[in-house]
Amino acid sequence: CYSSFELSQGSGFNGFGLLLDSMGNDMYICGNIPGATTPQQPGIGHNYSQGAAYGNDSFGTLIDLLGNDVYVANLSAQGLGFRKGVGALFDISGDDLYVGIQYVQGAASHEGQGLFYDLSGSDVHYVTSSQGLGSAKNSRNDIFPAIAIFVDEKGDDIYNFEGDSCGVGI
Repeated sequence: CYSSFELSQGSGFNGFGLLLDSMGNDMYICGNIPGATTPQQPGIGHNYSQGAAYGNDSFGTLIDLLGNDVYVANLSAQGLGFRKGVGALFDISGDDLYVGIQYVQGAASHEGQGLFYDLSGSDVHYVTSSQGLGSAKNSRNDIFPAIAIFVDEKGDDIYNFEGDSCGVGI
């Protein structure tokens, strides 16, 4: 499953999106959006994919039940809740690889709620910039807190991250 666009693979953008996969060794790849750029990462765009939600009353969910899976995204993916959205990524079993740059793997910002839950398997997690692995960040204008939850239950896991990641609230 490859996408070079925003809003795919279980994305909720001012609405509800669900991707449910019951079995198989899957590759969820979100490439860079042509011509996209962000202040945080010049030349790289937001994906809002792989269980990400943007906007009030939005829900984005990716559920993978079985398989050794690969998840790759740039920004804003893999269980991200942004601008009051609720995003979740659930992977039930398998030895999985998760790679993202920023706002990934159970991250939340601007009053959003992000949830990342991996039940079992020996997994590898990479966050190459910041705000990943259960990290929440708000600005001083936000009224309600951003809530980020990262749970990886069983397995011999590897975590490689940069910046404000791994259970940080800002």
